[in-house]
Amino acid sequence: MNNILKNLNSKRFCVIENSDIKIFEDIINQLGKEVLRSDIKVEKNPRALVVSNAAIEWHQDSAEARWMAWYCLNPGAEKNEYTEILPLDQIVGGFSEKEKADFSKIKVKDRKSDGSENLKKLFDSNSLYYCPWLIDETKSSAGPINKLKKVIRESESASVKINWSAGTVLIIDNHWCLHRRPALQVNT
Repeated sequence: MNNILKNLNSKRFCVIENSDIKIFEDIINQLGKEVLRSDIKVEKNPRALVVSNAAIEWHQDSAEARWMAWYCLNPGAEKNEYTEILPLDQIVGGFSEKEKADFSKIKVKDRKSDGSENLKKLFDSNSLYYCPWLIDETKSSAGPINKLKKVIRESESASVKINWSAGTVLIIDNHWCLHRRPALQVNT
């Protein structure tokens, strides 16, 4: 567990290959209180984005969750399914004071595990909470949001691609990483 925490604190993510579900459960229990669990199986015509086969753009999940952990039971139909991780240290560290002020005015809907929702600042005290489809857009936020999207696009070369296979565990620091995935093939 010490090596996992060391990687989470230095790289902001940790990958464990060829794990079993018991080890995954032990890790989850040691990381703290579990706020949400979902089994994700890609579906045809789903209501929820997370189980759709559509690509999901860069984002963070609810700010309530410090750590996000995935365990791959079965990879999908494609052999090259992956998740990309983009640590935020360089991005946030590169914001000018004006950008910090502009970004701090933008609000993002933060959905909690109990179903409640509140508005959270997109940028607060060197911390970013970015979920583009939950941004409370206003006329004054359009420019800063486009600037942030550009900064993220320009930082993509620093992303890390995690390929999925049965037994792969991925843990990220949800407060310091963005993640995304490509479109997926639906098993028929």
